[in-house]
Amino acid sequence: MSRNPTPNEAIVAARAPRYTSIDLLKASGIIVVIWIHAFQEFGTTEALIIRRLAFLTRFAVPAFFFASGFLYASGRPLPLQEFVTRRLVRLLVPYLVASLLALGFRHFIFSEQITGRQAAFELAIGAAWGVYYFVPLLLGATIVGQGIFRFRSLAWPLFALFWVLGLLSEMSIIAFDGFFWQIRSPFLWWGYFFAGWVVAPHFATLEQLTALRRRRIGIAALAVAVTVFLCYVLALQSSWSPQMAALGYVGIYSIIGGLFMLTLGSSAMPAVRWLSEATYPIYLYHYFIIAAVHHWLAPPLRNPAAFVLGVAGSVGIVHGGRKVLGRYARLLIG
Repeated sequence: MSRNPTPNEAIVAARAPRYTSIDLLKASGIIVVIWIHAFQEFGTTEALIIRRLAFLTRFAVPAFFFASGFLYASGRPLPLQEFVTRRLVRLLVPYLVASLLALGFRHFIFSEQITGRQAAFELAIGAAWGVYYFVPLLLGATIVGQGIFRFRSLAWPLFALFWVLGLLSEMSIIAFDGFFWQIRSPFLWWGYFFAGWVVAPHFATLEQLTALRRRRIGIAALAVAVTVFLCYVLALQSSWSPQMAALGYVGIYSIIGGLFMLTLGSSAMPAVRWLSEATYPIYLYHYFIIAAVHHWLAPPLRNPAAFVLGVAGSVGIVHGGRKVLGRYARLLIG
């Protein structure tokens, strides 16, 4: 049974600002993530249109890093004990619970033989489900973020550094051994985290712009993304190239910036806010459903069913889990 918040918790909740643009970015990001995992069956031949549309969906995980950096910088520095209990524990415990369930799911449902050593390795690098690569990277960014509060002047240099490293990684000028490790490189992702960090202090200034000016900036940023997408489509090449990767990188930042500016100052929407707050547990649990649908259902219904059930099922898991677990839900499932 859920409990009423303590007076101190109520005061903190009342004072905590809501950023509707961040809520919309996170909510759209999690829906797009489910679409990616439902329709893009990596390692198989995908329809050309799916490969093309993949460009427009690549902003999703970067948007989570941007939102995390923004919210982190908008908050206050936490004492070490509070940092561990409020941030690290709330990040790691739901991840470990979901990962252990995923290992059991793979063993009992898919009949995979998983050794103890393999399980420990996969828990350490975010591979109980492949999509969990995101969590160790977010953990690392969170720890670095705690340090930036002491040295705020480092935020812009770190953003510039990781923006360049991200570009070089996208172009495979900096490359690790295969996709498995490349996608787990902080070089590829932390630029988005620091982008959110450097934008946050200027939020009030951006919010004071007229609605027309904000819309113009947002539309201009999205126009850049659409132009890049059209170049990507018109290239008509199924193979990867460094030039298209660089354009795609610019396009990701343009989509994030465009959506952020277009929705800045928008009215709060309860459904969007709920999705935003449930992004992490939805991310952790949607792939159970998608993996099962892909395993048991044949084309052509497989991918659409995986998407619909992935959204509905993961939302249901989070909603039901919070009802059943009450005060422990945030700790155990996120």
